[in-house]
Amino acid sequence: MTDKIVADEVLGEFARQEHDWFERVRKGSLNSKEVVRAVQNIIDRGSVFAYDKRKDGWELIEDVAFAPFDVSKMKLVPFLKSGESSANSEEMVSRALELKVNFGQRDAEYLLEHQQEIPKEFRKYYIVFTGTKWRNPDGNRNVAYLNWNGKQWYLNFNWLENDWNSNDRLPRLRE
Repeated sequence: MTDKIVADEVLGEFARQEHDWFERVRKGSLNSKEVVRAVQNIIDRGSVFAYDKRKDGWELIEDVAFAPFDVSKMKLVPFLKSGESSANSEEMVSRALELKVNFGQRDAEYLLEHQQEIPKEFRKYYIVFTGTKWRNPDGNRNVAYLNWNGKQWYLNFNWLENDWNSNDRLPRLRE
């Protein structure tokens, strides 16, 4: 990756996050240390995503801003309503927005980098990140999710066209 491409991606990321950061600073919910950590995280990676699916011919169709969070404060949120055994993807994404738990792939990658801090009781769930949407070369839309394979957490991608069930949870990352 050339320095110009890295610089363009970093600057583009700053532009996407700038509004969110300033709004959170104005509301008093983002401190300067969080901003410094977020900027350093982008610079350290040298790319917007550690697992950039564009390298596999995928198209990024939607993304949300990222700012580091305290993993110990993370909670998992069910999105199914009483009596439901599953929900389609559009309903899950809609509920993630309603619940204000629409986090993206960079949040998942941050968790992956800090997986030793993820509570053990979360291992029985797939943790779904609805805020970053990709289109694969076959035209299918996908979102990132983390799953425990018995030894460690892995980042995977699943079709949004699939139904999601009680094994799936949405992360509540920031308070």
